[in-house]
Order: sequence, then C-alpha cells, then structure tokens
Amino acid sequence: MNGEQFCVDTKSPEYKNPLQYYDVYSKTACRMECKQNHVITICGCRSPNDKGNYTICSLAKWMECYKVESERFDQNGTVQGMCPCPTECEYNEYQARLSTGYFPAKNYDFIFNELGITNIR
Repeated sequence: MNGEQFCVDTKSPEYKNPLQYYDVYSKTACRMECKQNHVITICGCRSPNDKGNYTICSLAKWMECYKVESERFDQNGTVQGMCPCPTECEYNEYQARLSTGYFPAKNYDFIFNELGITNIR
C-alpha cells in the first residue's frame, strides 16, 4: 500500500463483488460500470451496448445527451476520480504484439490462378 492507494483481494473467501453488471471484478469493469451509471444518471437512459434494465436512449437522446456525456466523462479526470475502483491485488498483465501477413497466403496463389481468380490482393 502506498498513500491512499490500496488493492482489493478478489481471491479472498470474504470478497463480495461490488459490481452490478460484471460477474468478475476488474478495475476496467469497475470504471466502465461507473461511467455507465454516471451517464445514465444525467441522461436517464442507457446505450444499447450497456448492461442493465434501464430504458435504451432514443437515437436523438443518444446523440444529444448520452454520447456527449460519455465523451465528457472520458475527458474529465475529476469525475473519473470519483469512481471507487481499486486495482485487484492479483491481476494479469499482457504485452501487446502485432503481426501481419498476406491474405490470402502466397502459397494459395497457384490454386487461385488455377481457378481463374486473379488480382485478389
């Protein structure tokens, strides 16, 4: 522990997940739920992609309120800081990697040529 930071032991037998819409606690899931609840409080409706039973925003309401407030939340560190979302004491972190390849693979050129399929790339 360091200053006001702490972690939540999700492996503890006494642990109870505080999230309403996510079965497994993670800091990311907590922030997504906090954002959803914040925007629903302001707009009175949810996005079709959000979890829960709130009324889904009409397209007009989504454009003029939900989208605007969602973006405002993403840009406002003060509001995000009001989300009580500690990091899990034990979590996995993965390195991102990118690989590329031809599609279709070059070894299929012969087959496509035999079938009369050319200029596929």
